[in-house]
Amino acid sequence: MTLPTARHRKCVMTALAAVFLLQSWFVYTDKAGRRHHAPSAAAVQGQMIWRHHNCQTCHQLFGLGGFLGPDLTHVTERLSPAAFSAILQVAPFPMPPQRMSADEITDIYAFLQETDAESGVTIAASRKRNLVFSEIPWFATTR
Repeated sequence: MTLPTARHRKCVMTALAAVFLLQSWFVYTDKAGRRHHAPSAAAVQGQMIWRHHNCQTCHQLFGLGGFLGPDLTHVTERLSPAAFSAILQVAPFPMPPQRMSADEITDIYAFLQETDAESGVTIAASRKRNLVFSEIPWFATTR
């Protein structure tokens, strides 16, 4: 076995640099990750309420959060605003009672609805592949 020559090493390094530059160009010119819209004021307020009440301690959203409560990814596709509000007002065991106004519940619903919509994934598609918060552009920037 012969050692690679300086010319061979130079060719390999040039090829690796070219592949790196080409991959970088594809990543930074891809429009798929830049099609997001700014969240509504209600969704921003809902996110603040979500965090204030520590909902993520028990509930998951796109695979992140606790395991005690149900996963709330795509909950707005499964529940109407009235049903969602009723669940929060009744607070089934083991969920602690939530003392939220109707406006706060509406804001949390808007936050969950816009987060789901911004992901661009439906319930059927999400069962095939888990998403993470970093795939929802405006959520990652409002932390």
